[in-house]
Amino acid sequence: MNQVQFIQKIDNAQNKVAQILGHAKNPQVASKVEHSYDDKYLLAEFICNMGVASQVSCFQQFGLTANSLNELKGWAAAGDAVTLRFRSEEKCTFLRTETREEDSGVEQVTEGSLFGTISSKVITKIKEYFWKVEVSWEVVAFRGVGVEVMLRLNGRKGEHAIKTTSDIPPQAELISPSLVTNLDMTWFLTQLDKTSLNKDPSSFSPSFKINRKHIQCATPSQNPDIFPALTFGNNVTRWCNDISRFIHHNMIMKLDAPMAKSMNTQSLDQPNLLFIPILPMFQQQTYSSFDNLSISSSSSNNAPTEEREEENDKKTETTITLSFKRAVRDDQESGSNVLLDISSIHKFLNEEARLLATRVNDLKQEYPTPTGPRLISSNEATMIMVCGHMKRVCSAWSESIAFIENMLRSQLIAAIGHEVTPTDFDNYMSFHNNKFFASAYKPKPMVHSIRRSHLHSPEGTLSVERMSASSEASTESNANKPIETFCSSRTSLENDMGFSINAATRICFSGERHLHGWLRHDFSNTNQSSEKISLNARARQFSGFIVIVGRLLDANNIDPQHAFLVQNRDEVEIPLSVSTIPTAKEFKDSIQSLSPEQQRFAKAFREMQLGATLMGVLVIQIKPQLEAVLDLPPDSLTKEIKLTKDLFSLFIDYQIPSDLLKYSTDESANLNETLSTTPTAFKVAAVKGHVASMLEMVSEVK
Repeated sequence: MNQVQFIQKIDNAQNKVAQILGHAKNPQVASKVEHSYDDKYLLAEFICNMGVASQVSCFQQFGLTANSLNELKGWAAAGDAVTLRFRSEEKCTFLRTETREEDSGVEQVTEGSLFGTISSKVITKIKEYFWKVEVSWEVVAFRGVGVEVMLRLNGRKGEHAIKTTSDIPPQAELISPSLVTNLDMTWFLTQLDKTSLNKDPSSFSPSFKINRKHIQCATPSQNPDIFPALTFGNNVTRWCNDISRFIHHNMIMKLDAPMAKSMNTQSLDQPNLLFIPILPMFQQQTYSSFDNLSISSSSSNNAPTEEREEENDKKTETTITLSFKRAVRDDQESGSNVLLDISSIHKFLNEEARLLATRVNDLKQEYPTPTGPRLISSNEATMIMVCGHMKRVCSAWSESIAFIENMLRSQLIAAIGHEVTPTDFDNYMSFHNNKFFASAYKPKPMVHSIRRSHLHSPEGTLSVERMSASSEASTESNANKPIETFCSSRTSLENDMGFSINAATRICFSGERHLHGWLRHDFSNTNQSSEKISLNARARQFSGFIVIVGRLLDANNIDPQHAFLVQNRDEVEIPLSVSTIPTAKEFKDSIQSLSPEQQRFAKAFREMQLGATLMGVLVIQIKPQLEAVLDLPPDSLTKEIKLTKDLFSLFIDYQIPSDLLKYSTDESANLNETLSTTPTAFKVAAVKGHVASMLEMVSEVK
């Protein structure tokens, strides 16, 4: 719904409201009046109660009376579903055949010398077939799923003669039923309570109320009580559409053009002649001492004098009185000081009932009486008019509820300054976590420096970063940002971890371990696929390390899936596919009705899914491993940049075995060491010699 257009529609109704209430009261659109959050709930309840009251006035035109309403409420109170059904039937019967002569109107004159002038005409004999089409319909209410307990509210049978030039019937001999459309009335009936007003059995009070303490109650328009109300409105709209379409297509379209034109069927539904009492308005005012005022919804209040005298005898049967109660906030005794007062509600509903009755009386003057045999009578015309009004009432109902939600949303955006995006919410959560958690426990950006110890410079960084699709074309300030995770770190553990690279080789490793937990926030209407999450590895110049990515199988094993070398200012970005699996409660609820075999399979499959939820990333620093395989002391390659580069080339490009390059203790036996020569320098020099010899040999081979 376009909120601007809806507000304009309400503003246009101001003149009519001023005529009804007088100029002393000047209600405004709710968004233009200062109010509290509780007032929004009261407004939603007011709108739904006005919708129920308006439908009572409309259903009376379908034949609903106080007695029948009491009976239907009894069915609903007993726990049975109550359904309102419109059912129709059509018959086609052959009447007679007539033959008539039709003069062409053209005379031909022939002059002859013997017989004089001869004139002739063409006369066509036309055989016509007459058929009687009967259409009967009824509106009934029934209890439960069958029609054994049924209450007939309205109905009629009409007929019309159709003339054809063929002996083929214009329609099937019997169509039963030609239309069956149902409307569930159970929710509607449960919203009408009996009142103690003068102990009148025909007095009812709309009693819709929102349970604000319900766990699923989010806003005045997003709660378990509003949803059935909107569903009922949608069902009424569908039901009225079915009835209007049937009367137009199956009854009015059967009339010949002159008769249809004389009845002026195009002007049946005129919205400007009626009033819709559902208006999301507030007004600054205080309550009077009256808690309740009665509202008569009788359709006969404005009938002509002779008809009113006849209907007064049936007043107890036909009149339904509505009584509104003062709206009260939860846990408070005082009512809202901005909601329309009871007298204004009384005037709104009485004006709707008055205009409905006036329109019904006008249609009775324009159309044949229902007791006659005509196919279209004032009864069908009233049905079309009332159905159109009911659809507009339901539309205003749903639009007004949506208006409350849009108003709440607009006010929140105005308070913040702009619409909150997932990125904004992430920034808010970072701010909140910094205030809520102690320094040792607050989430931190998932960025790790790769270094041998705190005494060494970093070799590079490893991070997990996120970027929304909208940030790709934005400024550099919106570049990838590391995700913030809760982290638990261990520096010394007794058990080593490992993985197998083939059936005969297992690699074990130890070192620092960090367990990260990421609490991700998403909006329900946000496409998660538009957000990119990636694992990023960056190496500094003259540095390098190996990254292995896989799944953690248990506390001692990792299942490697991918591995890559990052060196000399490389930047590697690996997109991560993140999907959501059902929670433990959702999974339990989903499998409880499955067979034992299906449950076992689902549990085994979920175990596999859970095994893939814990990603493991292993970082192996290359220089310490090179020093180990070459039998060099720790830190001996830290400043040997050229030697390290040559070693990378020999191991990676030429697959040279480490035994050909490593330092051997036999090499020091034949050398005359001096006091100025340290063991580390001697070992490094020996490795340099092996590397130089191997590079020379490779060069000669090339």
